[in-house]
Amino acid sequence: MGINLASMTKIMKCAGNEDTLTMKAQDNADTVTFVFESKSQDRVSDYEMKLMNLDREYLGIPVSILFESNIIL
Repeated sequence: MGINLASMTKIMKCAGNEDTLTMKAQDNADTVTFVFESKSQDRVSDYEMKLMNLDREYLGIPVSILFESNIIL
């Protein structure tokens, strides 16, 4: 499962500078819930976003990748 970052950015812009964010998701769920609470807890906002079903083979994520590196201190 994946999150559409463009949609998540729009949701995050709804938060205030002092708000507390709680992200909730059930096991094997297809949605995630964002709960914003103001510092004084007089305002609570809930947003629910559908998760994306990603196909690993389509993305071409390799099982293991080896990188060569040289570190000089």
